[in-house]
Amino acid sequence: MTTTTIARNTFLEIITSPLLLILALLGLVAVVLLGIIPYFTLVLEDDVKMYKDVAVAMTLFIALILAVLSASKVIDEEIDNRTMMTLLSKPVLRGEIILGKFLGVCAAVAVVIILCGLVIMIFAWFRPPWDRNVPMFSEGVEGFWAKLHDVFYPDPADHYTVRTRLSQWAHFWSVPPMIVLIFLQTAVMAAIAVAISTRLGMAINVMICALIFIAGHMISFLTLDGPWARYLGVSALLTILPQLEHFNITETLAYRTLGTASSPFSAVWAYVGLAGLCAFFYCAAALLVGLALFRTRELA
Repeated sequence: MTTTTIARNTFLEIITSPLLLILALLGLVAVVLLGIIPYFTLVLEDDVKMYKDVAVAMTLFIALILAVLSASKVIDEEIDNRTMMTLLSKPVLRGEIILGKFLGVCAAVAVVIILCGLVIMIFAWFRPPWDRNVPMFSEGVEGFWAKLHDVFYPDPADHYTVRTRLSQWAHFWSVPPMIVLIFLQTAVMAAIAVAISTRLGMAINVMICALIFIAGHMISFLTLDGPWARYLGVSALLTILPQLEHFNITETLAYRTLGTASSPFSAVWAYVGLAGLCAFFYCAAALLVGLALFRTRELA
């Protein structure tokens, strides 16, 4: 039995669970509803920016719940059910079990993130021309179909057409970087939950992960100047805790116009690449700690 087999079995177990079905349905319904409702901003084109912000936040919330709840039981539950003894009786290393469980959880979470991300991209494309005609619903069926016709077949003589198309593409392609950063942040938390599951149950695991998630976003705002940083151990916290705020650039991606000289896509994807490298080291460190805890765990 290899890591790939363990990852595939874990993925199939999570993907067929009622938990994933409920959370995936909840996430899809949420991003669709958020894409339909108006946000009553002063500038109509700002509606799509606010939509991307809240929709991505909702996707992150759903993905985190799925990742932590799924990862917190992949090791502990098998130990309690004695199925881990059967698994270890085969030619498989404990490190392969840890890695396989982690990859299976990440693959299942990625399915939900991708589905929600595709819906967000669709609404990010349609909202710029959609928001130009707020009273479309009050005009009845004829007004609704007229607006759809304007979306798919814009008037070439309209001087807003070119600007609207550029805005649509900018909003459309700003979603994938945000989705990737959501996955990286979720993968880090999944690795931590898998490591904790080698020793603790689901309830305590979820509470610890919640504290780590909050601290990981707040630790970046602490300053290292003055004696308080030394007394409070800020330097140690910066070293141990994952700085999850580095994966959160939603404000830049949602509210700025990408593809311009001030915010080129190359710079955005370069940042995503560096964030991916950081996430890799965070996950590796967490899984190594989990492996050390798992090796000293008595299973009998």
